[in-house]
Amino acid sequence: MKNYQLLPNEVVRFQTQITLQTEKGDIPAGLILTNLNFIFVTERKNFLWFKRKPFHAAYAKELVKVDKDAPQIKQTGTSVKICFSDKDRTLVFNDKKEARDFVINAWELVTGKNTFERSIDKLKQALDCIDDVLKFDIRDIIKSALDSRVNLGNSIGEFVANLLPNKKDD
Repeated sequence: MKNYQLLPNEVVRFQTQITLQTEKGDIPAGLILTNLNFIFVTERKNFLWFKRKPFHAAYAKELVKVDKDAPQIKQTGTSVKICFSDKDRTLVFNDKKEARDFVINAWELVTGKNTFERSIDKLKQALDCIDDVLKFDIRDIIKSALDSRVNLGNSIGEFVANLLPNKKDD
């Protein structure tokens, strides 16, 4: 993007052209996502010379609001809303895939975990919840079923059927 100088320890992770939605209207802008910052590159009119000059707005990754280990970066179609500590920004991308790629990169930047690691954490939390509710170790059941080559779906189905009360035939 025009005239933005990366810091010596800064690396570009994602770069594209977007439309930045503001109170004054939509502004075409460049977006650079680095390992340290979210950078918006726009042009501002210099009233003395009537020329446009590049303007850079950089937000540190630490400024993104986080709630329950989830960065407040939400995608809706081609638009993405980022909640920074001082203001919210809405970005409009050219297509959904580009918006999704940005969201994945931004989440990884803010959390330090990729999509696979976050999915594993969610699965572990779900298994812990099952363990707490049913009062036994579901991991051991799955492991023994896989070791004995038993159909896991049938095993769980039988277990659930045994938990449910029997219906009497009339």
